[in-house]
Amino acid sequence: DRDRDRDSQRSSGDTRNDDRRRSREDNSRDRRRKERDGDYESSRSRKRSKKDSRSDRRSSEDRPSRSDPEPPAVTWLTPNIRVRVISKKLAKGRQYKQKGIVLDVLPGGSHGTIQMADGEVLDRVPDRYLETALPKVGGNAIVLAAAGDRQHRYAKGRLLERNSEKSRGVVQLFEDMNVLTLSLDDIAEWCGPLDEDMMG
Repeated sequence: DRDRDRDSQRSSGDTRNDDRRRSREDNSRDRRRKERDGDYESSRSRKRSKKDSRSDRRSSEDRPSRSDPEPPAVTWLTPNIRVRVISKKLAKGRQYKQKGIVLDVLPGGSHGTIQMADGEVLDRVPDRYLETALPKVGGNAIVLAAAGDRQHRYAKGRLLERNSEKSRGVVQLFEDMNVLTLSLDDIAEWCGPLDEDMMG
């Protein structure tokens, strides 16, 4: 009987040891699986976050930022200047190379209403179909876009000389008697009113 009891104790001890060993192995297997799954999940979340940041970057590049709006384009077209038509597309070519006066400039500044020398009025004329016409020496001129010189933009004066070869003109301003040397593209004949005190 004692031997039987001993054998049963030994066998129950063996099964207990087997159970412990099995549960230890199961635990370590579970731990390894969790670590592997955790690494997989973290790598997936890493990839996902990279993809998200890439798409965020792309969408932010696509969206125009509200903080820095585009500066409005500088246009030269202004009322009361004389211009010349340089496109045959306008008025079926009738006014090609003819001069007119800008009556009005539409919002945006790139289209204007022009009264031609023969009295015809052309509406919505794009500025690309026109060029500035210059006054004769001694005539009234306006400074349209002195490069980088906002102070003298739209200042009126008298054309003192013009050099077509160098494409330069010299204008003496009425207001302060300053003398400016400008590109001929930045000068136009002024056909509007002038203040008498300006003419001095």
